Amino acid sequence: MLNQDKQLSDYPQLEAYMAEIGMENEDTIDLKILLSEGLAEYATLNKEQKAIADPIIEKIKNSTQKKEKCCVFADGPGGCGKSYLFNVIRKIALGYGKKAMVMAWSGIAASLYPFGRTCHNGFKLEFPFENDSNSGIKPSSPQGQLLKELDIIIWDEFPMAPKRALEVVDGKLREIMGNDIPFGGKILLTGGDFRQIAPIVENGTRQETINTSSFAT
Repeated sequence: MLNQDKQLSDYPQLEAYMAEIGMENEDTIDLKILLSEGLAEYATLNKEQKAIADPIIEKIKNSTQKKEKCCVFADGPGGCGKSYLFNVIRKIALGYGKKAMVMAWSGIAASLYPFGRTCHNGFKLEFPFENDSNSGIKPSSPQGQLLKELDIIIWDEFPMAPKRALEVVDGKLREIMGNDIPFGGKILLTGGDFRQIAPIVENGTRQETINTSSFAT
């Protein structure tokens, strides 16, 4: 759009749709039904999926205990069941009365999840997002309080995001939580395929793309 001297506001329907992503009220969810669905779907997970889900669910159950680093990356090609796994974990977390947010770098990927958000929406990232970009969230703001209350953040299609976004999210959560634990001590579950979609670097070389990727952190 930028190359055509266009912006999102030139497409009102698309702008309205993007604004709605992640904005529904999760308080209206029936947690008992959600937990029942989540546990039933958990039983269908394969061994590899359960190896990721089990420690995270255990952390979710004990999320009121001392905060510590908990960052997990689910690696796998498209179609291997990552999104299904993330939805199961989300349902179980919400079913246990915990706060969860699912986000993705693109609006299309975020829209695959109930209440999914883009990373720009969830963390008020500057747009366009550059190497010196930041988050516009203040800890005392409603958005800051929402992030403070979260127990788990699920970040799908993680390899699409530049490493600067990872650094900004990490720093903002530490600021909001008032500690120096990675991601403020939140459970961070990421996933994707680094072999599939890398961050976009305009006219960038292969090495510049690699250096921009969170794979380089």
